[in-house]
Amino acid sequence: MPPKWFYTPDGKTRYGPFSLDEMQDRAESGQLRRRYMARSEDMPKWVPAGSLEGIFLDRTRAASVETSHRFRAAWRAVLFVPVAAWRECSLLRLRRQKRNLQRQRGALLRSVGVRLLAAGFATQGSEALSQRCRSLGQSLQLA
Repeated sequence: MPPKWFYTPDGKTRYGPFSLDEMQDRAESGQLRRRYMARSEDMPKWVPAGSLEGIFLDRTRAASVETSHRFRAAWRAVLFVPVAAWRECSLLRLRRQKRNLQRQRGALLRSVGVRLLAAGFATQGSEALSQRCRSLGQSLQLA
């Protein structure tokens, strides 16, 4: 069981018992000052509260930790924007390539169909093939 803490501002009035967390809260709120005398249950004498480790959190360290967290968050945002932009550019590039390939495929099919029709390529069932080439060419022109 963790020790209980006590403090006195004037040597006459005693406050406590408190847990270490409660003492830290009181120190942060200003109810406990460094010049007040404090002790835990397992300490034989009263000592100035400012000399005890862990009661008064180092404000400069806490501020540097907070600044570090803010810096990391800002850095993540800076890194995320170019990554998101790069992804968007990549997606746009892929869409453009897809459109170009579809156009090339349509042009190839139209040219092959026109050449076959111009050459009078006729085999059994070629009328159906000719009709399919014409309808495919028309559908690609609409797209």
